[in-house]
Amino acid sequence: MRGRILDQTGGAAAFISVALTPTNSSEPTRSTRTDAFGDYRFTSLPPGNYTLSVELSGFRPFQQQLSVNSGATLTQDITLELTTQSTQVLVRADASAGLLRAETSLLEVPQSIQVIDEKVLDQQQVVRLENVFRNISGVNKFYAY
Repeated sequence: MRGRILDQTGGAAAFISVALTPTNSSEPTRSTRTDAFGDYRFTSLPPGNYTLSVELSGFRPFQQQLSVNSGATLTQDITLELTTQSTQVLVRADASAGLLRAETSLLEVPQSIQVIDEKVLDQQQVVRLENVFRNISGVNKFYAY
C-alpha cells in the first residue's frame, strides 16, 4: 500500500505520521512517516480490512476504511483539509502552584525538555551561566563583537 499526502494548496505534507490499524484482527497498528514529497508506504500487509489515519496540527483528522487484497498494490492519496476550529490558551497565575512548576508532568509534554539539576552543576563546577549550555543538547553559544 502506498500514497501521497498533500495539503489543500497541493504542497507535500512532509515527515508526518501515518497509521494503519487492522479492524478485524489482533495484528498491531503499523505506522510510518511521509518523506519530503509526502509519500508513504506500507509493505507486506496481510489481506484484510484496515483504518488509515493521519493527524496533523491545524488540519482535520483523516480516517479512511480500506480493504487490502492479496497480491494487490493499493494506492490511497490524501488531501488534508485545514480546520476552522480555534484553540484558546488560558494562562493563569496561582500562588499555590509553586514557582516554575508545570501542572503537566514532564513525560506528558510534547516537546524536548532537559532538566539539569544542582548535582550535575556541582559535579561539573559550573560557576557561570554560559557554562550551563554545554549540558543541553541542541543549544550553542555564539559571541558577536
